[in-house]
Parts: sequence; structure tokens; C-alpha cells
Amino acid sequence: MAKHKRPVPTPHDIFFRAVFQMKEVAVELVQNYLPENFTSELDFNSFELDRDAYQNEELKQYFSDLVYLVRLRNGQPLRIALLFEHKSGKPAQQLPEHIQILNYKTSIWSDDRKQSRPPTFVYPIIIHHGTSRWKHRPFWSVFNNLPENWRGYVDEIKYHLIDLTQINDEEIISKGQNTFLGTTFLSMKHAFDLNFFKHGLQKLFNFGWVRASSTLFDPYSKALFFYLENLTGMKVKEFKHQVSDEELLRMWDEVTIPSVFEEGIEKGIEKKTREIVMNMLNNLPEFTDEKIANLAGTNADFVKKCRHELAKSNKKN
Repeated sequence: MAKHKRPVPTPHDIFFRAVFQMKEVAVELVQNYLPENFTSELDFNSFELDRDAYQNEELKQYFSDLVYLVRLRNGQPLRIALLFEHKSGKPAQQLPEHIQILNYKTSIWSDDRKQSRPPTFVYPIIIHHGTSRWKHRPFWSVFNNLPENWRGYVDEIKYHLIDLTQINDEEIISKGQNTFLGTTFLSMKHAFDLNFFKHGLQKLFNFGWVRASSTLFDPYSKALFFYLENLTGMKVKEFKHQVSDEELLRMWDEVTIPSVFEEGIEKGIEKKTREIVMNMLNNLPEFTDEKIANLAGTNADFVKKCRHELAKSNKKN
């Protein structure tokens, strides 16, 4: 059976992962957007990014691989995994969000068994910022032609949805007044609205983080400008011309934007693209370079180079 391949990372994927790997931003999201009957039970001092989540190659095809582990506030032992996933479009019909979540849960529970520990409680969080509203559907609805009286046999798979298309700017601002989260969510919400960045950019820099002496100022600014440049085609200098705050401009002058960050991202994208192309060449050798390039989101010359490398490697073996 063919495996589902995760697309080459988009600027949305890259920005999401870069920002929400910052524990402070993840905590802000949980505190401000998750229900109180859930957050009241959490020990926010125990938040820890689960680095093991990055080691599962199969799951990398489905998720942004951002998982935080946290404990109960009352001190009782319960391993809780907060699974962060973002969507800028709708899931493919053949791989609905419920099955993606179930794949993740079964994988982490399998790992629990191997590590001889009790099952982890997994709380999935989907953040959507596409061009239209997210349809929060029951799991049974993904089965075509399912008789109505069979629906009770389909286990419900729940997740917490944060649909930025349905949250107005004022609410985002009020919940993120002194945080990185407000800027992040406004940027993601308006990612497909170029006019927002041309005429309303100042909105992104009216938050407390811009004057905080935080160690996150530099990495967050790099991630943000990388995202904005890729969304709009504008350069950092053009963004700065829209900002009148002298103190903020002075702080930005001390940030190296985005050079090393962008270089590393580009290398990562090229590596992932090469993996996808090589896999297609191995499994679909009859496909033309142009067809593979189109499917992998690259160009035919890159595919041709990979095909040549593969031929040389096969010849040696």
C-alpha cells in the first residue's frame, strides 16, 4: 500500500513550527484559547516540548510534529500530550483529520507500551487559517454511503478547533495584548490578504512583546519576517517604512534578519524535496521528469539531477 507523503513545507508550516516551538507562545495559546475546564487542571510550569515526536518519520507526513508534555496541577501522575497541528487548507478526502489524529494517538500509545508506561492522554488542537470556514464534522460522515443506523459503531474522534477565520481581529488582539500570540494569529489569519500587510501592518506591532527584553525577540522577529516576506514579496526595509515607533526600529536594527534562519529553512526544504523526488523515482520510474516535478513542487532540472544520481547509485550496487 502506498504511503501518504507530506507535502514540501510551505511558509505556513515553517512559521507555525518556528513560533510554536517557543514554549512561551504555546503556553499563551493554551491559556487563552482552550476551555477553562481543561486548563484549570494543568501545571503550566511543567510544559516541555516532546523532542521524541520528531523521530517518527511516518508521522512527519501528517503533522507539524509539535507536541508538548504537561502534568496535572494537583500533582497526580498523568502524562498529557498536547498535539498542535495547523491547517491552511482542507484535509484530503482520503486522509481526513480524524484519521490523522488517530494515527498519532495509536503511535504514541504504542511507544508508551514499549517504554512500559501508562497510556498518554492526547489532546489534539487544530488551528485553521485558510480562506474559508473549517467544517467541524463527525467522524462517521467521512464514510461514504454509511447507513444511518451504523453511525453508533463509529467511535468519535474529538479535537479542539481554533478557526481563525471565525475570530475577529479585536478578539485576537484582546487575547494577545502583551504576547507573541496576537501577532502570530493576526499574521496567520490574514495570510491570504495582501492588502492587510500593505495597509494594516502596524496592527502586528502593537503588542507588549515588541518592547520586552525577551530572549525570544530575535528568533521570533526572524520567523515573523521570513513569513511576511514569503507571503507578500516585500522586504524587511519595506516593512520598517510602515512603522513609526523609533524604539522598535532600534531593536530591529540589532536583529540579523533573516539570513541564517532563511538559509537553514531553504536547506531543509531542499532536503525534504529531494527525499520526495527520490522516493517517486524509485516507485514510479515511468513518470516523466516534468510530472514528478509538478507533483513534488520543484522543477524538472532538479528531478533530472536526482534521476542521474539514482542511476549512478544503482549502477554501483
